[in-house]
Amino acid sequence: MNNTVVENNTVPQSTNYTNWVITGLMMLVVAIGTQVVFHAGWILSVGTACMAWLAYENGGNDISKSVATLVGGGIVNYRTAILSGSIVTLLGGITSIWLGGQMVKLFSSGILEGTTFPPSIGLATLLGAIAWVALATRVSMPVSTTHAMTGAIIGAGIISLGANHINFGSLVGKVVIPLLASPVISIVIAYILWNIITRLPEGRYLRLVHFLSSMFATFARAMNDTPKIVALGVFIVMTTDINQTTILTPLFLVTAVGMTLGSYVKGLPVTKLLAEKITKMDDREALGANLTTAFLVSYASNLGLPVSTTHVISSAIIGFGLKKGSGGVDWKVVRDMLLSWVVTLPVSAIFGAILYFLLRSL
Repeated sequence: MNNTVVENNTVPQSTNYTNWVITGLMMLVVAIGTQVVFHAGWILSVGTACMAWLAYENGGNDISKSVATLVGGGIVNYRTAILSGSIVTLLGGITSIWLGGQMVKLFSSGILEGTTFPPSIGLATLLGAIAWVALATRVSMPVSTTHAMTGAIIGAGIISLGANHINFGSLVGKVVIPLLASPVISIVIAYILWNIITRLPEGRYLRLVHFLSSMFATFARAMNDTPKIVALGVFIVMTTDINQTTILTPLFLVTAVGMTLGSYVKGLPVTKLLAEKITKMDDREALGANLTTAFLVSYASNLGLPVSTTHVISSAIIGFGLKKGSGGVDWKVVRDMLLSWVVTLPVSAIFGAILYFLLRSL
């Protein structure tokens, strides 16, 4: 059984200063590009730049969820895992241009009821989600960007429009239930897969299949997350006179590139947490975790339902750890992760509400 974490002294990681410089340059390019191409007002230009920032933070926090098994299983080192995952993230994000329409509609107009929104609500939602995801990534805490976006929409929506404008039926049926059900289903599938996966012979071919399954899971994650972030950009577009169909594809491309850049530059800390601290995995266990993630996330994407890759992959890893016995899981880390999941929605809602209050005069 190979469960040695492959080390590499040249792991891609950035200092705080370098990271802020990269983030600032990316946002500046996006803002100027939006202004030049679409002759948009400053709110849309700034909003699109913030959308790219959220994609960047999402990549930094979420790339770990699918490539950590490669390092935890001893397949590749950190640099190779994160570089490969970043490339596939770009491909998944671009593919979502053709498959992400339902999710864009859900997050841009399915949670809040109304036909017109104040310009600052979209900006407050973006910044509220960014604030929490960036903070969580800074302290190596795996959190759900989906939860953060949902919370920020609710917080800003209640302050700006009132609770009566929250579509609770859509919120519960299309967001809350999938988010709650997916980790439970993931644990069950991983637990069942144990009996099949552990019969597979170890060797070169199994390691290759493990690597491919990790890339499939990464692709599925990007395909599910990109439309949700784009939806917040569309949310801002709805407050302008810009034609949504004209700007939609550029929003997808900006999000895909931002997510890819964040994956490579900021992906190390949370990857190390999942690869080394939750449970050690061999090739077969990691293969099962990736297959579980790829199946659930791809299926949800086809249905236009948001799920948290954080929940799915972490729950799959926990499922395999449980099959090995309670000693196979670091319960302190699991407790901290559960706490971060529970805290994400209310904290991001508070951030969204506060930011709308500060930006309401725009």
